[in-house]
Amino acid sequence: MRKLRLWVFVVAFISLPTLLLAQQAQQKPPLTLDEFFNSVAFDSLQISPAGNAVVLTTERADWKASRFRTDLWLYRVEGSGGRLIPLTQSGHDSAPHWSPDGHWIAFLSDRAPTAAPETEESAEEDAAPEKSVTQVYVISATGGEAFPVTFGEEAVHSFAWSPDSGSVYYATRQPLTKEQEAAHKKEWQDVIRFREQERGDVIRRVDLAAIHDWNAKGNVAPQPPPETVASTEWYAEQMARSPDGRWLAFRSDSLSRREESIAAYGIYLVSLTPENRTPAPVNLFGPTQAIFDRFLWSRDSRKIFFSFLNGAVEGPYEDAQSRVYSIDIAQALARRRESPNSTGPFVRWGAKFFGAITGYAALPDDALLAAGRLGTEVQPYLQAGPSAAFAKQSGWAGTYETLSSAAHSPHIAFVYSSLERPSEVYLAPSAQQIDQARPITSFNKLFTERALPQGTPFRWTAE
Repeated sequence: MRKLRLWVFVVAFISLPTLLLAQQAQQKPPLTLDEFFNSVAFDSLQISPAGNAVVLTTERADWKASRFRTDLWLYRVEGSGGRLIPLTQSGHDSAPHWSPDGHWIAFLSDRAPTAAPETEESAEEDAAPEKSVTQVYVISATGGEAFPVTFGEEAVHSFAWSPDSGSVYYATRQPLTKEQEAAHKKEWQDVIRFREQERGDVIRRVDLAAIHDWNAKGNVAPQPPPETVASTEWYAEQMARSPDGRWLAFRSDSLSRREESIAAYGIYLVSLTPENRTPAPVNLFGPTQAIFDRFLWSRDSRKIFFSFLNGAVEGPYEDAQSRVYSIDIAQALARRRESPNSTGPFVRWGAKFFGAITGYAALPDDALLAAGRLGTEVQPYLQAGPSAAFAKQSGWAGTYETLSSAAHSPHIAFVYSSLERPSEVYLAPSAQQIDQARPITSFNKLFTERALPQGTPFRWTAE
């Protein structure tokens, strides 16, 4: 009988705060459908090399234009707090990346050009409105007006800074020559041919100082010509230069952007030093059975971390949960020279983790900070090395994503959300102190003022 009374007392004790929370929730107005669709998503974010600022991309509905607008925001740490300011307001800006020295922010934009750049060739052409194609823009980290650093009719789809912050590498589709354009127009007029536009990519480098000076002088002289670095038969989806400046890596995709052939997917190296110069980009992986998702360089430039969407790098194609691997650059190149059709060697991180690794960031000491999903939770995990423990860090229940680490600081930035807390960007002192993170945005504050549906996790045993 004592046990029964104790059980009733515990239930009553637990039920009282639950009832109070339910009553408080009922006092809040319900979330409307319009409010739901006015929520703000965070497409990307990157913490500055010094860890004292964060640049982020917001995406929100633009009902008048019948589109989603993307804008850049800059948060700066100031004393014990910080300040969030709009960095761009065109509604067409995305994919921001800090220069290694922290003085500039480059990004992609398909904003309408203010004026077509004057060149010797364009002066001879008939005046016509310039098409809005995606180009690389650069803006000072202290604010001001952004200026374009790439030009042309072909859209830029990936770019990377040089380690000295003096130049930008970028990839576009291989442009047609004037003779090819004339022949196409003569034969096909305005007919759009199926897959005619699928051409390989060309990778170029542009000098930032020369472009900045050219813009400052009003674009009256011919624009500084870019340097052609490499070309590829594939689509360069992502690009990154090694911190030591020796290599430029890019992740390839099929020309159609459809999953048609496994041969289209790989991570390639372009040597930027005379001693390692090769006539064409080198496939770092060889003939794997993987569709790669994302890669990043280690801080010491010795290895590349990578993940993949589908397939496998260690054997036949399979649909496994998301995993993270690393590959040693020197070992991989030596093995490829000895046996061109070989693959690896690969090292799997979080090998004993049962769930999926949905995101990751390399720390200054080349440890790995990962977002691991188990059940309905995506929590932060830290691993000092491939053979070290994949240790869960103290955090809140919910989802951690879009992890970003600083090159010269322990600070960490990420997006966090839960059933009770809407998505916002947070800044933490270090990977070991994620539970001490504080929000630096409040775009979705309205969701805390509305009665939200309550979620219930369900569990079952699969076959």
